[in-house]
Amino acid sequence: MNGSEREGVSSVSKRVIGAAITGWLFLILTVAVSALVFYMFTLPMEIAPWVVGTLTYLAAFLTGFLSAKRALKKGFVNGFWGGVLFVAVYFAVNLIAGNALRLLNGLVLLILSMIGGIFGINAKKTQRRR
Repeated sequence: MNGSEREGVSSVSKRVIGAAITGWLFLILTVAVSALVFYMFTLPMEIAPWVVGTLTYLAAFLTGFLSAKRALKKGFVNGFWGGVLFVAVYFAVNLIAGNALRLLNGLVLLILSMIGGIFGINAKKTQRRR
């Protein structure tokens, strides 16, 4: 492994933290937009948990994707670390809100971020081939 193939710990952590922040911003903005849509069109509130859950899963996937997008290799590992940070904040927010902590939900979020990491590293390889 030569010097150009090595990633420093600080560059990885900056990328993972940035990806987690982007994932949370995506989640906050899309939940706000969906709340506005629910308000404007008087949609049934029974589907709101499904909408928020789906957006949360998409945000976890996005976090993993962005964590691995600029990685040199091992997209699933980068996605995992982005997912760990995303899930930690997810559990903290749920604790503060007084919601029950669902470990299975956290595990699904972690797996989705790892899958996002695999897609992120492969998207980079696809761009290089063109």
